[in-house]
Amino acid sequence: YLHGDPWKARWFVLQEGKLYYYLTEEEWKAGKPPRNADNPIHMGGYEVMVNPKDFDWGFMLESVGQQDRDWELRAENETLRLAWIKVLLNSSLMGGNRGSDLEMMMGGNESSNFV
Repeated sequence: YLHGDPWKARWFVLQEGKLYYYLTEEEWKAGKPPRNADNPIHMGGYEVMVNPKDFDWGFMLESVGQQDRDWELRAENETLRLAWIKVLLNSSLMGGNRGSDLEMMMGGNESSNFV
């Protein structure tokens, strides 16, 4: 989920060190372009951390440079949160130069829903 009031459900895909989002999994499966195709989240410009305002399933991408914003995200459950933190952290530490990080982590599924 993207931070908002209420949280906005989105389908996220990590590809080649860039995080993209769609409104739904169906949008992604249909081959539609990501909603942020022109401005993906380049993981090399972010630190990944647990969101101190949302300890349950929240995490953050905090800008460490010239990125224009921080991102507050929330997974559907703790298992997904830990999986996403791990792959996003790996991608971030590698300067955003990792390919299919989520595929490595989740056995071929390189996308997931955040709420």
